[in-house]
Amino acid sequence: MFSSNSPATPPHSSVISMPFVAIIKLNHDNFLLWKAQLIPYFRGQYLFGYIDGSIPKPPKIISVTHPETFVVSKRLNPSYSQWVRQDNLILSTLMTFLLEPILAPVVTYTSSKVVWNALDDTFSSRSRARILQIGTQLATATATKGSKTATDYFHYIKRLTDELVVAGQPLNHNDIITYILAGLSHEYDSFVVSISARTDDITLEEIYSLLLTSEARLSRHQLTSII
Repeated sequence: MFSSNSPATPPHSSVISMPFVAIIKLNHDNFLLWKAQLIPYFRGQYLFGYIDGSIPKPPKIISVTHPETFVVSKRLNPSYSQWVRQDNLILSTLMTFLLEPILAPVVTYTSSKVVWNALDDTFSSRSRARILQIGTQLATATATKGSKTATDYFHYIKRLTDELVVAGQPLNHNDIITYILAGLSHEYDSFVVSISARTDDITLEEIYSLLLTSEARLSRHQLTSII
């Protein structure tokens, strides 16, 4: 689930400090969004290989042959110390992006990869369940008086379909439009007919703009009828 095409090694050998970034913290309900923010962040730092294992920990001790005496001696590998330091910086960064209830079970883990895998194991099944739940929400969503305005309803559908994109299950553009139109109340029948009758491609931004116009007209008509 967390596969990446990270470079095998960072672009340079120095340890990369982790700057402050504005990323939402992981809770029990936002795993897909949290993951979607963190993966490109670590990829951009050339550090995701520490997390997915493609930059493995070097051996702690290496053998060095002296060129003059040909005596082989054991030494501490400087690459090992550097790797451990870098991984601890990544681990610390990961920990800062977890809310306390999520942090508690992994707080004793000592590598970024172990923490990442533990979170994956914990939330991947929930993510699959969430995808199914989103499908149900899309199929039953409606824009009716007393619940959602048409524009609120549009944003609701858009948010659900965006979640599916994050989860790697994007909907076809026409399917999104179908969900939007299907949930509009009978007051928007003329709007639905006009959109359905179009033979040219229409963007979601255009649908939203036209929906705003239709909603404003309906509001004016309702106000006039009351007066």
